[in-house]
Amino acid sequence: TYNHEKYIVQALDSVLMQQIDFDYEIVIGDDLSQDKTRDILQEYKNRYPSHIKLLLHSERLGVGRNVRRVYAACEGDYIAFLEGDDYWLSPQKLQKQMEFLTTHPNFALSFHPAQVYAEVEQRIVTVDGTAPNGSVYSLADLMAHTIFPRTCSVVFRRVFAMPDWMDDLQHLDFIIFALAAQQGAIHYLDEVLAVYRRHAGGVYSGANRITTIRNNINSFSALNRHFDYQYATHLNL
Repeated sequence: TYNHEKYIVQALDSVLMQQIDFDYEIVIGDDLSQDKTRDILQEYKNRYPSHIKLLLHSERLGVGRNVRRVYAACEGDYIAFLEGDDYWLSPQKLQKQMEFLTTHPNFALSFHPAQVYAEVEQRIVTVDGTAPNGSVYSLADLMAHTIFPRTCSVVFRRVFAMPDWMDDLQHLDFIIFALAAQQGAIHYLDEVLAVYRRHAGGVYSGANRITTIRNNINSFSALNRHFDYQYATHLNL
């Protein structure tokens, strides 16, 4: 999270409302927010001390380093990412995805569609990440952009380390999904269970088109090298 005082309460409440039968932790990395985000985070930490772990960075790390530190601090067997300006819709979201992953060990990642909320228009403008019900995908499908999961829709097994070459990159969600998909198949849950918020302050949605293209090229090129160029045609590089 970074400067998400307008959104962080809704994000946290959507996590805390989850109806689950397993233990969990909420690990939050704040990248030196300049608004009231930290005050809100500390308030929630005081209310839920056994569930919330705060990483309050003393300097700006950037997206890549922040994500890597949060990931390294996680102790669970499964990870569900949620950026501080997005939120989950259903109290059953995590339970449904966890039940599938724990009973299907050959799957490494589960995702579902997400609504896209446009802050300027104050409404849901589309639904991203839709696919035929019951679809199963592979790493090759992901690399070919056959599917496009939103970060707030994904749950995956924590069975890999995040490489340090991610530190200076911006388009991290795709890289993380690809690293996870190395470990097994990708499951599609045909329910809209989260909201991705599009606004001017967003790392991705707030960037201009040229910056977005440059960030994508840098991230895809790094991932291409990581996989020894075996997916170069999928990535169109």
